[in-house]
Amino acid sequence: MKDSHHSDLIEFYKILLSDERKKWQNPQLILRQFGDLKGKRLLEVACGPGYFLSHAATLVGPQGFVLGIDSQPLAIEISRERLEAVGFSNYRLVIKDAMETPWHLGTFDFILIANALHDFGDANIVLRNVSESLEPDGKVMIVDWKKTHTKFGPPVEKRLSKKQAEAIMLQAGFSKTSSYERLPYHYLLVWKKNIR
Repeated sequence: MKDSHHSDLIEFYKILLSDERKKWQNPQLILRQFGDLKGKRLLEVACGPGYFLSHAATLVGPQGFVLGIDSQPLAIEISRERLEAVGFSNYRLVIKDAMETPWHLGTFDFILIANALHDFGDANIVLRNVSESLEPDGKVMIVDWKKTHTKFGPPVEKRLSKKQAEAIMLQAGFSKTSSYERLPYHYLLVWKKNIR
């Protein structure tokens, strides 16, 4: 049973890392919605096999730092292999459930949650961790599936609409700073935390 699950995960991660994905979810274009990342610290929550991480490591440069967390050891192992293969040393990877609290991972200028908000059992716990890990002037980006039928992706009933995602973020104490509307299957929302 374990071998079957392992094989299924490997096949799933191959799809996540495919060149085809860049046509509808270009990592450079998405990460640039944060603004200038050079020399910054970026955390990706539920990073999977590192699709965004290697691009983030390039954009932050040697003076910056990226951290990826994921609950799947195989995802972290593949992420590490990919980052090592391109010679990056400005990263750290941690096996951690996003709902584990507190994170104690340090603070970051940017936090990315891509294709995962709809998957969290309790988004409020995750977003409390995000808020504690975000610098006062930092930004968090939510990229998630539009709530429409597509040939691939999670079932539509599992997805959060853009309005639902916005409501979750507002309730968690964030204010929207920008959005990007040109992705075919996803919405992209950038937030800052409300400072009391």
